[in-house]
Amino acid sequence: MRNIIVVILICLSSTLAAYAEAPKKGGMVQHWFTPAILSSENTSVTFELDSTWHTVHGQVPGVSGEVSLKNPANPLSVQVSAKMKVSSFDTDSNMRDSKMRDVMDAESFPVVTFIADGLKKNCTPALVLKNGKCDDELGASLTIRDVTKKFIVPVSISSAENAFLVKGALPISWMEFGVEDPSILIASVDPTVTIHFEVMLKAPQ
Repeated sequence: MRNIIVVILICLSSTLAAYAEAPKKGGMVQHWFTPAILSSENTSVTFELDSTWHTVHGQVPGVSGEVSLKNPANPLSVQVSAKMKVSSFDTDSNMRDSKMRDVMDAESFPVVTFIADGLKKNCTPALVLKNGKCDDELGASLTIRDVTKKFIVPVSISSAENAFLVKGALPISWMEFGVEDPSILIASVDPTVTIHFEVMLKAPQ
């Protein structure tokens, strides 16, 4: 009985190790390095919007969430779940950040949520490694306050050393999410804000 248990444990360990290392076929990686936990070490989210005086640049530290595959055998079945605390949004201006949190009603709606489900085109790890880069689209939804909108998000996936770098940008109209116009008499703010993100999917150490 003990021998049977040992054999089962060995087989299970081998299976998990093979998955973690991303199986290869013909020398090409067939899967992304997932599941991956999103953190400040592998994820960057920034935003920008134009105003009367200049372009406002902001960052969103402390993003949390996960990237995984709905179907481990299908590299297109990418799922992303990310959360961003409104209180962490930083434009390097205390007055501006305070106004931003007020119009977003951070006390009642403290978190912005991004959900993605599936690549729409044909980017695979093998294709990225072959060409160095691949452009695709993610079906996604964004929730700000109590409003959820669906988007098709263009992304570019490039190869790095033992990693894949995913970049994307999403322009949104913040007024469509019920966010109050933060403009003042002497300075108006453009109704469109562009969100930029980068995620590094690294091979297990």
